[in-house]
Amino acid sequence: MPFSFHFDEGTKMFHVQAVGAVNDLQLMDLNNRLHREPAFIACCPILCDFTGVTEVLISSSVIESLAEAARSRTNFVAVIAPCAVAFGLARMYQIISDPEDARISVFAESKEALVWLGTKCAARQSTVGGNPRESEGTGKAIQRAA
Repeated sequence: MPFSFHFDEGTKMFHVQAVGAVNDLQLMDLNNRLHREPAFIACCPILCDFTGVTEVLISSSVIESLAEAARSRTNFVAVIAPCAVAFGLARMYQIISDPEDARISVFAESKEALVWLGTKCAARQSTVGGNPRESEGTGKAIQRAA
């Protein structure tokens, strides 16, 4: 399966990974599966890693549809997309889904994505209160293939 995801209990972050060739049906299936996940519904931050993608067979119409449907979401999303095609489609998703450029960002490298996502999460926690890393170090992760 090209898409897998897991929720990391320690960081309270969703990790989505794509490997190999990815297409429209697989992306829509991932989207449907994520919408049934409690942590996704609870608006936990998401790190999408497309580093392992070898072929992108995803249409702009599917990206547009998914992005329009995601406008009301509040999850912070960092996308790692070193491949030019994946980067471009991720930017299209960002522009449509997050016109204020406040909650989604696309990066070519993972280090930048992790720093950005950590900064956004810390800022949200300082305005909401609480510590999202209280359970850090538990090493618990729930992994699912999508």
